[in-house]
Amino acid sequence: MEDTTVKFAFSSLNPWRRREVSGGAAEQFAEKYDSHIYAMFVAFGVPLLALLVHDFWTKVAIVAVWFAVAPISYFWLEGMEIVHQILKFGMLNQEQSDRQRRTMYDVYYGVAMACVIWFIAYAFYVGSHSAEYSGFWGLIVFTFISVGNAPLHYGVIEWGTLIETTIVARVTVHVFFAIITAFLHATGGQQRYETETRAPPPART
Repeated sequence: MEDTTVKFAFSSLNPWRRREVSGGAAEQFAEKYDSHIYAMFVAFGVPLLALLVHDFWTKVAIVAVWFAVAPISYFWLEGMEIVHQILKFGMLNQEQSDRQRRTMYDVYYGVAMACVIWFIAYAFYVGSHSAEYSGFWGLIVFTFISVGNAPLHYGVIEWGTLIETTIVARVTVHVFFAIITAFLHATGGQQRYETETRAPPPART
């Protein structure tokens, strides 16, 4: 009875419930690798945006579309991965849940990679112009005054995107990590309770 109630409650959230309870192949792929894909888009998309797009309002339009689509899609896929587990198994699968909690942190790596790419490109630019400065203090001054001149320049749009992505990652981990952990603890406690209640009484001596 309890399993049926849980499945019904979660199936009401699933617009694909008339299909497979675990989702289609493309949907399963997206749910499994959504964090990796999100991280890759940020890691390479932000540097490419800085390198190839120079008009400020074009950047604003691109980032606005990203902000409108990417975080909501990411939240949706993370949530539906939990729903599909319950619809398929009647509870959360420990191995799949551990993998989901672990891969949530991949988005942070995407932000870190975008910062590393910027740092390497900027360090290469400063090093390739060593003839324009001399000594340690000359290096420091040139490094600061040439920030806006480097080919790979992160402005307010790029840094804002990285900050927003960090917030998205933090909220996702905070919300879904807690939900998964709570479900696992609840189902574990329920299983222990059922095992204890179904166990035969101890034999009398």
